[in-house]
Amino acid sequence: MKIGSERMNHWARNLLGFFEVMCGIGVPCMLFVTVGILVGIMSNDAEFMEVCQYVFPRMPDSPGAAAILMLVFCVASVAAMALSARAWHDLRLVFDTSAGKTKASVGPTPFQEENVRLLRDAGRCILISQVANIAFSGMLFAFGDQTKSVTSLCSSIGLLTFGLCIFCLAQFFAYGIQLQLDSDGLV
Repeated sequence: MKIGSERMNHWARNLLGFFEVMCGIGVPCMLFVTVGILVGIMSNDAEFMEVCQYVFPRMPDSPGAAAILMLVFCVASVAAMALSARAWHDLRLVFDTSAGKTKASVGPTPFQEENVRLLRDAGRCILISQVANIAFSGMLFAFGDQTKSVTSLCSSIGLLTFGLCIFCLAQFFAYGIQLQLDSDGLV
């Protein structure tokens, strides 16, 4: 790695670690909410419907439909949070691998097969989680607040673009590996 960029890499790595931890905390929190909703479904229909109406104001009055909608919402939230945590983890590992600090690293260079794998995995996680968020935006548009759904959709499309950029970056790294191998062969 280029001398002088260590400070920037350190801050970026720490920020990615913070995002990873926050998403990691979000997974058990959403699991707790999911269990709470399951208990709510089994205990009191009126209170459960009140909570459901808060999340999805235009939800049907059927407790069965509300239960299915809320469970889909919770399961998708847990999955999106877990995928986001994985993406942040993989992006953080790119910095460690580039610095030569992981077992899979071949030295202090960003052009490594492990970085290509990590970037592709992070891009895949981001894309899948954002597709789930776009589906949630559709649910929110159909049963909830349309203004929030449009905002959520715009955010998801932005992050979907970020995921595609990560995939492109992986291809650039793969090309960089090839160039480095060609350059090393000439020397």
